Amino acid sequence: MSGTSTPLPLLGLAEELSTLDAPLGDRSLELLVRHLLDRVADAIVDLTQGRTDLSRPDLPAPPHVPTGELLLDRVACSALAARCRRAAGVVAQWGQQAPVDTQPLADRVGTSLDLLAAGLQRLVQDVADESPAAARQRLQRTVRRAVAALTAPAI
Repeated sequence: MSGTSTPLPLLGLAEELSTLDAPLGDRSLELLVRHLLDRVADAIVDLTQGRTDLSRPDLPAPPHVPTGELLLDRVACSALAARCRRAAGVVAQWGQQAPVDTQPLADRVGTSLDLLAAGLQRLVQDVADESPAAARQRLQRTVRRAVAALTAPAI
């Protein structure tokens, strides 16, 4: 790491991400988003330690928990999307200042956060125009892509 970079903003970001959630209308989807945010927080800690890849790459996804339709909090969902976008920007800035060999991991973290943010915002927009179940299913696919982007093997 360069002498002017401090990992404190990233560590604060990891802590913030580990506490975020939003009522998404489906408990399984909420657990999947929580899983992704926990994985991202771990990856951010890995970045602060100069790792070039995830220290825990093989964490299993949470099990599917069947539930009926729950309340979707559109405001909380939008706020979570905004926080993810901001976090992606912080990680990108870190990646530009960090050693070159951590840049690919920083890029994967940023991509994962951007995918989640876009999926959350799309859920908020689409749930008014289509079936909430279909909108949540689309977010579930997006979250799975975000997990895959984060856990992709380093090249």
